[in-house]
Amino acid sequence: MNFIRLVSFLALASTAVADDSAAWPSYRAGMGRAGYSNQALSFSATETWRRDLPAPSPAWTTPARRSYWQQLEGIQPRVTGDWANHPIADASRVWLGSSADDTVRCLDAQTGKLQWSFVADGPVRYAPVLADGRLFFGSDDGSVYCVEAATGRLVWRERLGPRDWRIPGNGRMISLWPVRTGLVVDAGVVYAAAGLYPSQGVHAAALSSTDGSTVWRQKLDVSPQGYLLASQTMLFIPTGRGNPIGLDRNTGRLAKTFAGAGGAFAVLLEGELFSGTGNDGTLTANPVKSSGSLATFKGNALAASPRHSFLLDENGVRAIDRQ
Repeated sequence: MNFIRLVSFLALASTAVADDSAAWPSYRAGMGRAGYSNQALSFSATETWRRDLPAPSPAWTTPARRSYWQQLEGIQPRVTGDWANHPIADASRVWLGSSADDTVRCLDAQTGKLQWSFVADGPVRYAPVLADGRLFFGSDDGSVYCVEAATGRLVWRERLGPRDWRIPGNGRMISLWPVRTGLVVDAGVVYAAAGLYPSQGVHAAALSSTDGSTVWRQKLDVSPQGYLLASQTMLFIPTGRGNPIGLDRNTGRLAKTFAGAGGAFAVLLEGELFSGTGNDGTLTANPVKSSGSLATFKGNALAASPRHSFLLDENGVRAIDRQ
């Protein structure tokens, strides 16, 4: 079996973390996915710990070389969020899911030792979210799970699709409505989406973080794939090779469809949604509150601090002073 090695990825184990303010509670730290923390880090010159884990089993690997229908050559992979097992952490623990063995693991941040594991009924492709002492995650089995962060005890499980129907998919038996998005948890509400094919039904939902009861549910005509994002008023859904959409957080109704070249990557920054990457390796900047797009530029990923943006492209990383 192939393995990956999880090394103490942010040196959280021994030197950098003094309190819970240093937590990295979700993928890229928050619901805007900026990938920034104001916590200062210090690193040991020697390896703190290491743990072997099953290598990821991505749903989509190498794309077709061309699309005759779209008249595209040299197609670039866009849905790559499950190519790695993205960890989250607080001062004492590290959590991560697995698309290989359907397991969410909790490791001691000081030693890397396994504290508990929880097995879902399908691959867990996206990082869990830590909120209020609980861990939330979705699975290809079509469910959103809530477990106790300290023990892994199941608190609730909610299926997003209308039925528990299973089909062969990506080499596994999965739900007809798999959860192929990273979740957003905010203000006592869990946001998620399930389904791949609009013709078979795609569903977005807001659930109570307390018991999984429904706040709202909404049918979609897109294929949600990637990490969800949120502002105070809008929920943003990447759609794989399609363009992102925005839903009203209070009702689930469609608020906006954004321009761009498609892709499952997105970052929300100062009222603008950056998404991509297109087949030509571009990111698109869209205003959230007005129509049209602001700019399209070469890049594969973007992170941001309060002052700087950090752009990853084929030549390396560039820092841009926004002030």
